[in-house]
Amino acid sequence: MANKGLLSCPELKYVYSICQDRNTEDSSDHRHAFLELILFERGKGIHSVNGRLHPFRQGSIALLSPTDAHGWKNCENSSHDCTKIKL
Repeated sequence: MANKGLLSCPELKYVYSICQDRNTEDSSDHRHAFLELILFERGKGIHSVNGRLHPFRQGSIALLSPTDAHGWKNCENSSHDCTKIKL
């Protein structure tokens, strides 16, 4: 599977992208115009979703709708790796 790219799933008739973000730094709250599924692969921190704080670590998953505002803060001035599927 490609690192970044646009893929099509004919059975579902949707277009989606998959990207792997490495060494991701802190992010302020923001929204997207698409669904987003995030798999946290390395690191730990706090994921803010609509003002609620959720700890994340390796193996954590988040599913976000276009109405969700989210951002994150890594623990101990570190970073994290994640794979994102955008629908």
